[in-house]
Amino acid sequence: MTTEHRCPLCDSPLWPHVSDGHPTWFCRHCEQEVPYSVDQTSANRVVAPQTTSISQLLTPPVPHTFTLREIWQTTVKGIAQFLEADRVLIAQMMPSGEMVVVEEWRQRPWKTLLHCHISQFVTFADIKTWQEGTIEAIADLSHGHHQTSTMMTLDSLFDVKAKIIVPIRQRDSQTGKNLWGLIIVHQCSGPRQWTASELGWLSLISTQLIMSIQQDQFYQHLSQINQKLEEIAFYDRITQIPNRHYFEHYFAQEWRRMAREKQPLSLIVCDVDFFKAYNDTFGHPQGDRCLQEVAYTLKYTLHRPGDMVARYGGEEFVAILPNTNASGAVHVAQQMQSAIKQLKVPSATQTVSEFVTISLGVASVIPSQEKSPKQLLNEADKALYEAKQKGRDQVFFQGQKEINFKPKSKPIQQTLSAIPLLENLSSRELLKSYVAYFLSRGVSVSSPTEGILPFNGLVYQYQGYHQNFVNWWQQLEQRKDYSQLYLTGDSHNFDDFLDGGCRVQECARCNLPIVTPTGHIYSLPGCTLCLKDDQYCQRQHTEDGIKSETIFRLLTITDIEQNFKTLQQWLNRNGVEAVFISDLTEINDYLLSEPFAAIMIDNHANKEIIENWVKQLHRYPSLKEVPIIALSKNAENGIPWLNRELQLEDYLLTPFNGDTLVDYLRHLSTTNLALNQSGIYWFPR
Repeated sequence: MTTEHRCPLCDSPLWPHVSDGHPTWFCRHCEQEVPYSVDQTSANRVVAPQTTSISQLLTPPVPHTFTLREIWQTTVKGIAQFLEADRVLIAQMMPSGEMVVVEEWRQRPWKTLLHCHISQFVTFADIKTWQEGTIEAIADLSHGHHQTSTMMTLDSLFDVKAKIIVPIRQRDSQTGKNLWGLIIVHQCSGPRQWTASELGWLSLISTQLIMSIQQDQFYQHLSQINQKLEEIAFYDRITQIPNRHYFEHYFAQEWRRMAREKQPLSLIVCDVDFFKAYNDTFGHPQGDRCLQEVAYTLKYTLHRPGDMVARYGGEEFVAILPNTNASGAVHVAQQMQSAIKQLKVPSATQTVSEFVTISLGVASVIPSQEKSPKQLLNEADKALYEAKQKGRDQVFFQGQKEINFKPKSKPIQQTLSAIPLLENLSSRELLKSYVAYFLSRGVSVSSPTEGILPFNGLVYQYQGYHQNFVNWWQQLEQRKDYSQLYLTGDSHNFDDFLDGGCRVQECARCNLPIVTPTGHIYSLPGCTLCLKDDQYCQRQHTEDGIKSETIFRLLTITDIEQNFKTLQQWLNRNGVEAVFISDLTEINDYLLSEPFAAIMIDNHANKEIIENWVKQLHRYPSLKEVPIIALSKNAENGIPWLNRELQLEDYLLTPFNGDTLVDYLRHLSTTNLALNQSGIYWFPR
């Protein structure tokens, strides 16, 4: 039988045509090239010129620089516009066997299906049909056998009158399965006759889409391999912290940055005392474990995102502290010295201490063209030599006498032990902590069928979660669609947590919590909650000392002893003007004359003392309406994915903090006057 090649747009006969050396078709009626034809003699089968590659069927081909989600979004929007459909979905078959809607475009007022699990509406026969590549096109769901279909319940719930289901097939060499997912087109306004050209076009889109998926999987696999290679090249195998090679790269980078910003850069070089004797006494395996404990402790003594500790070689470690002057670096070195002693690892010699100790050398400089990174490293190394010569187990800074440690804060061991470790949390508790973080900052929880589920209460209190949140969460757990709920704007629903398939860590770019699949190697930011106008939000950095416009003024009451000058400069460059006081006796007429957007209490005093402070603050007319944020280490699980105490900057410089957080708290106080009788908004430390 002769094949009749017809135009998918006007159904006119097509003529063979060559474009740019590639065979294609030409329609004289439409007066344009078309990439494929419809074979009328073979059940409307799509036909392309035999030597044309599939990647050329759609013009232009999808470049690999697009993310898979961007490709999905473009695909559903393009299908909806071309077919004038009411709703277009991409559903993915998950490894667990669940069929989940991962992307959607819809006309209003039709309800959303995004994140819905539709497996319960699908039979084995449906799966088999789709695996065979059969396209299902139904013009009117109110007639025929479709009324008895298991998917009829879903179609009825979401007002579907006509639909097309196009399989997206991919052969999996491991499982042998070939169904990746579905393209689903809904017409909700009424029945509709689907044409052969529309079905052929969707079949072609499905082919192109699976190529994009395979391409994305390839680049993900390649990215994982590159990440592994980077870990091998840049991370020490024993201690799992950056090695000397990465230190030199990062040191040069921060040197250039601090030179541009004319800010101080400090180094701490430290050495485990008498480590050779330790190895000789306890053996090399025990020596490796000792180095691992030292590396872990030094790493978690540093709190700021830009600070880094690396293994320089043998038992020697080095820490880089950007935007830190000499006194601040000495204070950090003292904390490191104390934290190592708190480990109470038995020493091989009693010369200095019964426990393992470290000696530390500190050097600091404002980088310039007249100086070099090597000079700063040599100064820190000389300071370390002096610390050893003067008896070890001490901090030495060039230009001053050795510094004997005087505790200024709680030992790092107590700090770390007070924080619930991520691996000790159940999936439900991790989900609860993740949702609580965003809910306390004004992000809502949504249902795929009901939309936003309102919450207008407090999340934390001094001890544990606030009763507002506890009651509301219990109501969520009783819902039938509990596992399908999700944070508004997030690409993950609750079920991703409940099945143990996800973990949480910090976004590399904006510091927001980011959900990643278990076992996934995280390299580039992939969070969706911080997207604004299709761009990742970034902190406002200023160059050459030019200050950005101040966002708001903050009064901070803190008992943490440190040099606040550098922190004030850093905050000011990010749009926050902060004033630090240690107690209420420092409040004077000058402070009261300045308008503050918020007051933050970062003090280790007990609840009664802080509540009394708040009462006193509210006596001042200029401070009566100012939101007061107080940090408590007892405020439930806190933010367990950080594995550290939260600092002041954690509540100021991420997208849902700072002025955004203050605006939300003001909104709470105006919408519910009885909400917060104490006048304090508690948050985790």
